[in-house]
Amino acid sequence: MSSSWDLVSGEGIPPRARVRVHSMFLLPGEPLSREIFDTVLEARVLTEQWRQEYNRLRPHQCVRSRRVIHMELGLRIVALLGIVAAVSSVNARELEDIAAAVAKRKSKTELSKIALSMNPGTWAEVKCKRPKSLMAVTTGKTASGKRRGYHIAGWTDDGHWDSRTGQFLYMGFRKRLKFIAYSETDNEWRVIPGPFGWDTINGEPGKGTFEDTRRTHFGHVYGKNAHDRAKGAFYHCIGGHSYRYSLAEKVWTRFRGGSGMSMEFFPGLGLMSHNPVKNKKGVGRLAILDEETKTWAALAEVPFTQHHAMARYNPHLKEMLLIAGNNSTAVVKVDAKGTVTRLKDVPFPITIRHGKLLVDPVSGRYLIFLGKELHDFDSVKNEYRKVEGYKAPWSKYEMPVPAAIPEYEVVMFIDRKLMLYKHDAPPFAPGR
Repeated sequence: MSSSWDLVSGEGIPPRARVRVHSMFLLPGEPLSREIFDTVLEARVLTEQWRQEYNRLRPHQCVRSRRVIHMELGLRIVALLGIVAAVSSVNARELEDIAAAVAKRKSKTELSKIALSMNPGTWAEVKCKRPKSLMAVTTGKTASGKRRGYHIAGWTDDGHWDSRTGQFLYMGFRKRLKFIAYSETDNEWRVIPGPFGWDTINGEPGKGTFEDTRRTHFGHVYGKNAHDRAKGAFYHCIGGHSYRYSLAEKVWTRFRGGSGMSMEFFPGLGLMSHNPVKNKKGVGRLAILDEETKTWAALAEVPFTQHHAMARYNPHLKEMLLIAGNNSTAVVKVDAKGTVTRLKDVPFPITIRHGKLLVDPVSGRYLIFLGKELHDFDSVKNEYRKVEGYKAPWSKYEMPVPAAIPEYEVVMFIDRKLMLYKHDAPPFAPGR
């Protein structure tokens, strides 16, 4: 069964997996008149982006070829029955709940008000409540009695945003795990108990569900967090196991295997891992998790074995981008069939130690934050662009963790402050 269906003709949509669309006032030939949606949430995002382009960027004859700012197209998308993806069943009711939850919070929370008021190319701070030493773990005391602590970020770009609950989620690590979350509704940070007994909760070891399986307590998070936005599941890989946290049930489960460097959830395929193990062929391996058997199956090979690689799924283009990492500037994209395509190399040295790879919610371009610089990458045109005039708001001592917030068209960063960035780029155009 296909995971991509034609929303207009109904081609390929099973009778019990229909998505009904109301008030779609689109002209023949318009991009959305023949758009294919994988999920209802994606449909909401794309139609909203098209509305913004139609209303704000396009000239209209009725007003002497000027742009209409306040015209509304009245696009409403309602999911009625179940949707089945290529790998696992996805309840469309869950996706409808996501859309309803977003609509309930929008323009009412402090974060949404600030995000929706931002101009492209700008930063804004969100004042919020947070526990002491949010971004650190405590591992004891020095000889003089001072607390010994470590920053839980650095060498990572792997925060995630859950649109249903309005939460920023990040599993940090430096000798100890620390799972932190921001609630948009409460405008407050908290620490969530992790899977191990040595997780840090407000600076003290807390009781966990599982025993620690690591041979050493050194290392970084890298890209070993992942998020299934449809099912509300957060993943983290450590010590030869992958751990799954249900946001609804607040329960940890685990299964063997995972990644030593990067994990990313690929809708329609499942949880994907990248293992940069050195071998004679000089290739890294991608694997997909079978949700039923909790076993990993080979998916594809990538032409590099470097550690500190970066991976990010793009919901606009339904692809995953990988940047090689150490001593390599190779870049590839992986599509929903597992086909790997080599793209133009990154024109500057970058690893997960210094860089952060995200997807701009507005344009669908990849954002590469590199110290005080920002570059965006259009994987369709295979073009890199340095963003002139960009200024990072953090100091050289900070190690902010990011996540894109698609419903508000911004990227969120957390370290000493909670900051939002709105990229300046044209809206995503399907088939561009």
